Amino acid sequence: MAVDRALDRVTRRRRILDELIRQEGIQRYGLFSVTTEGKLLPDGSESASGFVVDAEDRVFYFWLDWDDARRRIVFTTWDRVQPEADWAEDSEYRAARLAAGLS
Repeated sequence: MAVDRALDRVTRRRRILDELIRQEGIQRYGLFSVTTEGKLLPDGSESASGFVVDAEDRVFYFWLDWDDARRRIVFTTWDRVQPEADWAEDSEYRAARLAAGLS
């Protein structure tokens, strides 16, 4: 039962991320270094942070959290960042680049 709830949270978080990233105007992308931040949100999901690489080879850092005024999950942080040199050796980053259509 606990495993089912955890999977539901992961699936829900992915749907929310997909929606919010599309709202940023990004259609093709990959996610990497996504981690929960240990905060349960009012809708039953969890806060999370991570990175997005898009088809234009831009990288964004995000923080997913609850917005009391809108009563929904939003990006409380969405910042463009420069890729770290050591990411090139990271398999998760390379997989995200492939998902975004990059080599």
